[in-house]
Amino acid sequence: MDNKDIKIIYIGGYGRSGSTLMDIVLSSHPEIEGLGELVNVFDYWQSGEISCFWARVKAEYESKVCLVGDEIEVIRSVENLFSFAIFIPGLNKKKLSRYKLIMTSLFDAIQVETGRSVFVDSSKSAWSCAWRAWSLSKLGFDVSYLHLIRSGYDVVSSVKAGSNKKMEEGLADTGLHWAVCRGSLGWSVANLVGVAYGKIMGSNKYMKIKYSDFIDEPASSVKDIFTWVPVDTSMIQKLCSKTDFFSGNQFSGNRMRTAGKVRIQRPTVSVSNGLNLFDRLVFFVLAGWSQVLIYRK
Repeated sequence: MDNKDIKIIYIGGYGRSGSTLMDIVLSSHPEIEGLGELVNVFDYWQSGEISCFWARVKAEYESKVCLVGDEIEVIRSVENLFSFAIFIPGLNKKKLSRYKLIMTSLFDAIQVETGRSVFVDSSKSAWSCAWRAWSLSKLGFDVSYLHLIRSGYDVVSSVKAGSNKKMEEGLADTGLHWAVCRGSLGWSVANLVGVAYGKIMGSNKYMKIKYSDFIDEPASSVKDIFTWVPVDTSMIQKLCSKTDFFSGNQFSGNRMRTAGKVRIQRPTVSVSNGLNLFDRLVFFVLAGWSQVLIYRK
């Protein structure tokens, strides 16, 4: 299949912003396959504990290209925030050629296994994969950038609670002393990258949705997304009348993906209640300006 025949709904923004829930809800559409944080797929394969679905994708990938162990390094070096490889192709033609082979073979393998051609990649836009969506679009994939943004205060409060991996394993997270600083700066950078995508990709390939709007009016948000992509919108009411959504082949992201099924519901208590006065001051100093300019706009 030609790259242009593969549609990618790329969920950008920062972690803890609802991307896993959005991924699961969108993939309830029969035309769409949710993949989770696909940027981590080669790390996942190296873990040795992979699902049957991803084992079959891995086997199909290896039938197309030799899995030599450089995939993670190549992907990170092309997609990270400080890389100019995709903007100035002449800088590293060899690495870009390898990147193209890796990503084209990966999506071909996924398409063979699923029989679908519309995928959700919720890798987001942290510094390590800031230009992933743009890089995929330059390879010819039909990429639509969904900028999912959540209040910075809520996000930082969630970051302060600990990493998803540690919470899944029931372990205490010892790296929380700088969590508020890291989360504040990370939230600002990732969402500034999202705004940049709006400028470079244009309104037909960029959509911004607030997590709070998605939770309050899921039917309206989903209809807007399906119309924008586009995919068949005739089943929106049926999908949105569901109380439970079942996770699929998402392998990385919020731990809700391991619960089997999830439900869209607004929290009864503000998540940002986990921040004390000092935490709020730190966020205000580091990211208050972007909360006003990006989120409240």
